[in-house]
Amino acid sequence: MLLALIIGTAVLHSQIAVTLTSISGVPGSTLKIPVNVADLTGKDVSSFEFVVSCDTTVVRLSGIEQKGTLSQGLTMFANNRVRPFGPGRMKIVCASAEPLSGSGVLVYITANVQKKGGSSPLQLSDFLFNTGTPSASTTNGAVKATVTKVGKTGVGQGATPRKN
Repeated sequence: MLLALIIGTAVLHSQIAVTLTSISGVPGSTLKIPVNVADLTGKDVSSFEFVVSCDTTVVRLSGIEQKGTLSQGLTMFANNRVRPFGPGRMKIVCASAEPLSGSGVLVYITANVQKKGGSSPLQLSDFLFNTGTPSASTTNGAVKATVTKVGKTGVGQGATPRKN
């Protein structure tokens, strides 16, 4: 029993926290959604992959951005075009010859806020570092599409002025 408790505690401590941020934007805007990661230094992480999904009536996943992230300059692919993936479900895969180190933004997910207000969960699934070691502990996020009320001039935040 004691051995099972020790092994279970060691497994909990070897997990790397991965967090999707909750973010909001006005309809028609493009968002950079950070995928944050705890310290990878000394963990020998040289690859990762995961799936992110959302409600396409609120937001559509459009790709990735690596500039200013821990994965900047690494080979990375994002599939949101070939089935079973699409604008509401995207797979991201990255590999490196050298292990990653540090903590912070692993990669940005780019997404387009749709013309309708509302909110959508951002869900991480199938997250793997390397081939499963170390393990990941994921926290989901959300996107909120905020629609502001139109003022007396007929223009609100995120609205386009009418041309007569």
